[in-house]
Amino acid sequence: MNLCVLAKKCGISYSTIQTTARRGGQLSVETIERICLGLGITLKDFFDSSYL
Repeated sequence: MNLCVLAKKCGISYSTIQTTARRGGQLSVETIERICLGLGITLKDFFDSSYL
């Protein structure tokens, strides 16, 4: 999945995703929750290191 698809799937602006990916910026809890919802995972799954 590329960043554009992720942004659309999660309802987040492409620039937010791109900036974070390129510069290692921090995401708000709300943005992380939207990513989780879009991907169909929990916050626990998002932070679970076994997914890496």
